[in-house]
Formats: sequence, structure tokens, C-alpha cells
Amino acid sequence: MLRASLLSCLLAAVAAAAEPVAVGQGTLPLRWLEGVPNWQAGVFNNAVNFVGRMSPRGTRTFHTVTLFNRYLRLEIAPEAGGPVARAVYLPSRTDMFYLADSCNNGVVGWTSGAKISFPYKEHGIRLPDQPASWRVVRRPDGSATVAMWMEFSRFDGPWNDKMFGRYGNMLLSQHVTLRPEEAAFRVTYRVVNPAPYRQGRQLWNVATWPRYHTAAGVAQGRGPAPGPSTAQWIFPAAHVSGHGGGRFRPYDTGDKPLAELGGASVFGWAMRYGFAGLWYPDVKVNRLRITDPDRAPGGKQFYNSEGRHACGVELWTGTDSIFEQVEHWIGPGEAFQYALTYAMTEGIGKADYANQDVAVNVELWADAPAVEAVTYRATKALSLTLNGKPVGKPVACAPDGPARFAIPKAIKTPRVALVADGKTVLDESFPLKVQADEKRYETIRRTLEGAATSEKLGDSETLGRSYRRASYPAGTTDRGRVQLRMGALDAGIETLRQAAAADANDGEAWHLLGAALLERGQDANAQAAFRAAVRAQRPCPAARYFLALGAITAGRADRAVQELERLAVECPWRHWEGELLRAWLLGPGAPGDGADGPRLARRLADEDPADPRAVYVLWKACQRAGEKGDTAAARAALDAMLAEPGAQRRVDEFISATQGRWRHPHRMKSWDQWRREHTPPAAGPTAPPGRKAAD
Repeated sequence: MLRASLLSCLLAAVAAAAEPVAVGQGTLPLRWLEGVPNWQAGVFNNAVNFVGRMSPRGTRTFHTVTLFNRYLRLEIAPEAGGPVARAVYLPSRTDMFYLADSCNNGVVGWTSGAKISFPYKEHGIRLPDQPASWRVVRRPDGSATVAMWMEFSRFDGPWNDKMFGRYGNMLLSQHVTLRPEEAAFRVTYRVVNPAPYRQGRQLWNVATWPRYHTAAGVAQGRGPAPGPSTAQWIFPAAHVSGHGGGRFRPYDTGDKPLAELGGASVFGWAMRYGFAGLWYPDVKVNRLRITDPDRAPGGKQFYNSEGRHACGVELWTGTDSIFEQVEHWIGPGEAFQYALTYAMTEGIGKADYANQDVAVNVELWADAPAVEAVTYRATKALSLTLNGKPVGKPVACAPDGPARFAIPKAIKTPRVALVADGKTVLDESFPLKVQADEKRYETIRRTLEGAATSEKLGDSETLGRSYRRASYPAGTTDRGRVQLRMGALDAGIETLRQAAAADANDGEAWHLLGAALLERGQDANAQAAFRAAVRAQRPCPAARYFLALGAITAGRADRAVQELERLAVECPWRHWEGELLRAWLLGPGAPGDGADGPRLARRLADEDPADPRAVYVLWKACQRAGEKGDTAAARAALDAMLAEPGAQRRVDEFISATQGRWRHPHRMKSWDQWRREHTPPAAGPTAPPGRKAAD
């Protein structure tokens, strides 16, 4: 009898367990429009324009990777650069995002779903030749992740320099994750800076939402529009501006529908809450984006006047407040990431707050005060307290079963707390304090003043007119950093020597000098500069990576490990390049007990399963440890990630580092360099299609 009871319990537990996320593949056909490139390289020109040149070229079918559970079906398109092309909320079979009926090879070639904008911060990834390699990673909790990876240094033609340029030497990973029994999904964007100098970490994402959602359904493509849009923005910002910080003003749209707002680009300043989205009052639907405002404080609305464009509006998220500035930097060798959660709720009022667990509508000042909530997972007992006092009894709540708590009387400033099955999922005071942050605003304004000088590099070989020389005075580390980045090595070495002589405690000056000398082949002098960089009163920890390379060259792998261990402690952000190299050095036959390497390799491949170098390290670690099954799995994963056109070169760079050899950053070509490489002997200069050779 006892055995039968235990068996019954076991079977019940198995039946109640969440089904793992299902994975499949599909297709997404879209009308294909194609234009002839018009190459331009002026300071204020878009890199490649196709204006007025588009022609229909039939249908292009994109292969998709599909993730689905009981609530959501996601369609991801790696060959289009990795966007979440479509997300369907299955209980009502409703599309979460706007779905375009066409795409093209222009600057804004993809307008469906949610996509990253990189390396340029606005519509950076373009079709058709920027595919992401991908693999599916399953977790013990039943979740599934589509891990994608891209690099952009092959787009080194000089026309990629200015606005919407495709060139970049940073590496991009995208992880799209769906968990069992959850009506929300997460997208993690991650960049790695393999260069020896810091770079701006501008990393923007755009989600395109439907403009129209009525009882008749969602209007997609280019119409027909079902009348003026009644949708309203959910955008908790105190102040907003336009591009470049212009038209700074208080944000107060009230509950105005899109139809009354005209068209505009609206950037939120210092948005302290991480949620935003659109509210559709006709159907009581919220479409929401949730993120960490400390990592991704930028938010932008973009919409056109009624009837001007397709039936979509854009919600942007980014690491900075305005496109035209760089507020944050990523150091040499470091990695940075942020995550977005997307959810769609049905059956509650306009979301007054949303986080990773719940969306709530708080109507405590209405004639019939109430709190409405939707949790993204089924909850057996959701309880409410106001100012610490319980309200009513716990109730069930689910993505397709909202909870509503009636309140006996209105409360002016309540503290609202929700507990779902013992976990506190909300604890906030309402109404939210959406107020100015003058200290933060001043930082944004100062950054805007120098925006034109911080990232625009001008001509590839000289300090060009696209930034002011006064911002990079002669003999300064700032000037030397830009010269090194552009490949002006002789000038950079002289500048950095002057900077180090003027301030011997400037560790960055010594570090950059070492990188320039190393690129010139002056290894001994470079190592001396790197040692000075870590000994300075304001040290540059990144120099330890290069000291480790020198130790490998000298046959001192043990000393290299010591440098990399110190680097892991001293680096303010994660020094990803150093961790990859340390995992390699800690394998069998290397310093340590031989097991540290595989453990670290697994941790790194778990942290970023998209980076082909991390997968390569894992493959070799398992191979050297004699783990045949894991070796075969890692090799299969590596083969998948090497499908990205630039992946093999990046793996080769890492292999060189394991031998103590450093490959300097790949740089964009100048027009003169491009012509020299593409001019046949005894022939005149050539030019890309659409550009005159005399330009």
C-alpha cells in the first residue's frame, strides 16, 4: 500500500512538472525589395543610401528557429542578424510585435519584431549579408536559448565610417531565452571589446509594436488602418528631448492616444524605472518591455503621423540616453551585457508598473478603487497588502487569468506589495515618483557637448574635421588613444610618450604606449610600458593581459596565469579576453591541478554560449581531459558557431594569443588604401558601384 502511495505521488509530480520548451524550425516569407548602393563618405551622409532606388525582387524566405511553450511561440531569424521576428501570445493567438510584409537591403531593412542596432546605434545591422551563427542551448530547468554571435570588422570599406556604418571591431552576442510555463521571454545583448583601447558601449535595441489593436484584431503590414489609433504610450519619464538633446521639455502626454500626438522622436532622460510599452484600451492589452535602468537607461519613442507609414511604432532601449552621445565606455578586453524582458498582458487596465514577474494597474483613486495584476507564471496564491495591511484573501493569478483586488476606500499614497506563492514580486509606492534628476541631467548635457568629439573619428588616417582638435590636445592620452585606434602609430607613440612623461602615474598612457610599441614589433619596450602601466598610482589593469602574453612567449605559463588571476580581481568589469586565456592555460599539463581549466571553460561557455572562442576553449579543455562525450558536443557547437563569416579569424586570433602572439586590431580602410588594393596594375583608380573614382 505504501509503495502504491509513493508511486502515485511520483506520477502526480511528473504530471505536474513543467514541459520543457519545445524547439523547432520554420520559415518566414517576406516581399524583398532591393536597391543599388549609392556610396557616400561625407561627414553627415549616411554610409550607404538606397533612397528612391528600391525595386521589388519577389519573395525572400528567411529560415527561423522556433521556441514555444504553452503561452508563447517565438520565431528568431539568425540569417537576418538575429531579430525576434515574431512572438505570438498563444491563449489568444495574438502577435506581440508588429509584423512587416516586406524587407530590403537598405539602412532600415528590417522592421518586424525586436532587433539589435549594432555596430551603429541606429538600425546598425543590415540585410542581406550580415547573418549570425547560432546554436540552441538547453538548461536543466527546461528552458531553451537561441545563442547567436556576430562580428563586423569585415565591413572595412571606407564608406562604412560615418552614419549607419557597418564596421566595428567589437563582438556581439544575442541570447533569446524562453522558460517553461512563462508568458514572457528574455533577450540578452552582450558586447566584447577585444581592442587594447576603450570604446563607447552604445548598444541600442528597437521593438516595433502594432499601432492598431482593436476588437477586430491587430493591423499588420501596411494596412488597412482601422481608423485613428487609440493606443497610448507607457513611458515613465519626467523629461524628454529630441535628437541631440534638442527641445528638452517636461513629458506630459496624459492619456493622449497616438492619433493626437503627430509624429516625433522622443528620448526619455534618466528613466529610473525599467518598464515601458504601449496600452491598447479597446482590448485592455499592455505590450511591455522591462529592463534594468542602471544598465540600459535609454528609452526612445518613434512614431509617424497617422497614415504616413506602416502600422507600427518603435520603442527603443539603450545604454545611453541620446543616440548622439556616449555616456558609458567598455574597457580593453572587457565584456558588457544587458537583458530585456518582453511580455503582453490581457485583461487589466493600463500598466502603472511592471517588472520581471508581474504587471499591475493601480486604480486607488477611482470610484471603484482596485489593484489589478497579471503574473507571467501561474500563481496559486497572490496576496496584496496596502501600507503593510492585508487586503482580502489570496487569489489565483496567471498570464491568462488576471487577479483583481477590490479596495474598500481610496488611499492617496499607498505602499503596494504583492506576494506570489511566498515570493515578493512587487513592493512600490504609488503613484510612482517620476521626477527630475538634475545631477543626472547635468551629466547628460556635458556628454552631449563632447559627443561629436568622442566617437566620430574623421578620416581614417588623420585627425579629421569631424571632431575638434581642441578636445584632444597634443601630448595627451586622449589624443594618443584616438591615434592608436586609427592606426596612426608613429604619431600615437610620440603623443603617448609625451603623456607618460608629463604624468608617470597615468596607467592608461603607459598601457596604450605598450600596445602601439607591440604593434610596431618593439616587444621589449612594450613589456616595459605594460609594467609601468600596472605599477602607476592610477594603474591600468588591462596591461596585465599583455604581460601574460609576454610570459607565455618567455615559456612562463605559470607567471601568465598569475597575471591573469590578478587581472580578474583588478578589472572593474569582466575582462573576458583574459578569462578565456586563463581557462586555456589551466588545462591538464598546465599550472594548477588540471581540473581548473575545464571548470572555468564550462563556466565561460555557459556565460556566453554564442562566443565561438569560448566554445573552442571548452572543446579543447574537454579533449585534453579525455571527456569524449563532451568533446563531441563541444565540437558540434563550435562547427555551428563558425558559420559566421568572421568567426574563424577571431578564433585564429585567440589561438595566436595562447602562443604569446598578439594580433593588432583590424581597422577600417581609407579611400586611398582601398583604391590601392583594388586598382589593377597600369590601370586607373576604381570605385565601388555608384561612386565616382574622382571622389
